[in-house]
Amino acid sequence: MSYDLAAKRAQDLEDLNFQMVIADEAHYLKSREAKRTKKLMPVLSKAKRCILLTGTPILSHPVELYNLLKILRPDVMTSYTQYT
Repeated sequence: MSYDLAAKRAQDLEDLNFQMVIADEAHYLKSREAKRTKKLMPVLSKAKRCILLTGTPILSHPVELYNLLKILRPDVMTSYTQYT
């Protein structure tokens, strides 16, 4: 499912309680302000297991890793301010 379609159906996806989610092109979730990121973070974080795939290195700023780390380890990444 594309990110755009997933963002439109985010509430439906969140209600499904996935055991595993695989997100290809996960670098599309790096922006905290992006609508798709805001909609899909709860879906990905709620899954029991989440695999994030990307072939695009995030080189611009380390802050771009925050969302991806927050999805994988919300217990460690508790605060954006603390991370930055």
